[in-house]
Amino acid sequence: MKNAIKIMAATLMAGVLFTGCSSVSLPGGSVSTAGSASEAVAGGNSSQDASQGGASAAIPSGSLAEYQDAVNQLAATISSLQPSADLNTRYQEYAQYDAQIDTLDYLLDSYEDQIEYALSTGNMTPESYQAEQYQVKLMEDQLDSLEDQLEIKYQMDD
Repeated sequence: MKNAIKIMAATLMAGVLFTGCSSVSLPGGSVSTAGSASEAVAGGNSSQDASQGGASAAIPSGSLAEYQDAVNQLAATISSLQPSADLNTRYQEYAQYDAQIDTLDYLLDSYEDQIEYALSTGNMTPESYQAEQYQVKLMEDQLDSLEDQLEIKYQMDD
């Protein structure tokens, strides 16, 4: 039930984030994004990144390697975070990075749906499907671990 709620929240969040005027290519097609929305998905505002010393995560365009790069970049950013002493700022920082984790999880779910479809239509071999599915599961586990690290670092419980 908790996973279903998270998926619904991530879906809603992605829908809210991906409204605007420029186009970004994602696995499954193009979606519109505004500059601030893509910044929110890609790593937040620049003053936050500058104060934390972190880099913005790029929105993956669909390859498994790009998803892994985005997860690794987010992991590096989260590991170097120093939470603010101000509670309101701390919560905003936490929410920003939690949203990035949820968005990447949502995009991985979409990628997983695509490879399942490719398998069912015969465009992917069972061996290739199993190999990619395994990599997706590893990244999802890594995102779960990042979420736990974030909760501990910011002393927040999601």
